[in-house]
Amino acid sequence: MALDYAAKAQLVSRIPRTHARQAVVEQLLSLLRSGAYGPGDRLPPEPELMRLTGVGRSTIREAIRGLASMQLVEVQPGRGTFVSSGSSQSLDDPKMLLLLSDRQAVVDLIEARTLIEPHIARLAAERATTEDVAAIGAALAAQVSASDHAAWREAHLAFHEALARATHNLVLTRMWSSVATFLRNSPLISPAQPSTWDSVGRALHERIYETIAAQDVAAAVAAMDEHIADMMGFLGRSPGGKTDSPEG
Repeated sequence: MALDYAAKAQLVSRIPRTHARQAVVEQLLSLLRSGAYGPGDRLPPEPELMRLTGVGRSTIREAIRGLASMQLVEVQPGRGTFVSSGSSQSLDDPKMLLLLSDRQAVVDLIEARTLIEPHIARLAAERATTEDVAAIGAALAAQVSASDHAAWREAHLAFHEALARATHNLVLTRMWSSVATFLRNSPLISPAQPSTWDSVGRALHERIYETIAAQDVAAAVAAMDEHIADMMGFLGRSPGGKTDSPEG
């Protein structure tokens, strides 16, 4: 027998205060896999999820953002968060199953970016030519104006490739190309639609561009470090591998 909205909401339970974001994501994923929430169903609103799980608003938002980046839910401003129409196919996709069953794959990708990208930002701020800055800016503009996911993803990858090329370091550029191979199908850059590239992600990319254009080396590295910390927030981890603080 199909459950009504209130009954479905009661399937969400309180979770431990450690690993909070990861626990919320995994609990909601379990409900999606079980079919308790199907395509088109609305998830409980933030206040209700906070009450049911016992975690803070920022933790809930990070968890929803993670699900949206995996193309499993769609956030509709003013209406709520709904299970995406293609969520069942996404959950069965081999790449998604790998990432959902082995979160370490995504952690490994972010750790690799942690080692490479701050150095890319530093060298780009030191060495970028006028043409390099123009290429980075054009890729950023393409992300902002993208009308569909495919265009947004290609512009996103082009932005980071332009950063790597601006280092004028052949080895770093080749290393970034290897990272991009894994990044292309990663949930880190696979939102259901460009609108899920939220104000935080957009602001961070704009700051990276602006600091490199200004040749402000320290600020460029700091902006990239913040970008990496934001990515780690996707998994409820800090760049050093620590879990989130209990405050969520």
